[in-house]
Amino acid sequence: MFNVNWFKFIGESVTPVTTGDLNGDNSIDATDYALMKKYILGLIDAFPVQDDLKAGDLNLDGVIDSLDFAVFRKYLLGIITELP
Repeated sequence: MFNVNWFKFIGESVTPVTTGDLNGDNSIDATDYALMKKYILGLIDAFPVQDDLKAGDLNLDGVIDSLDFAVFRKYLLGIITELP
């Protein structure tokens, strides 16, 4: 039928997603906070990162909502020092 002498696998490079980095610039800052606000208000429906849920679900409850927005605010104000 056919003869396969070799295989070549080409891996796609995937940039790891950092929780809180919603724009993929390797920094968690007010720009990401603004993106989350737009998402919650329905002005955008996705973040410019590989895995929206991993990046935006800051309280790890499986959804991106106002509770995540509150966690983000605490992080930016220094009330908490790290995101989950």
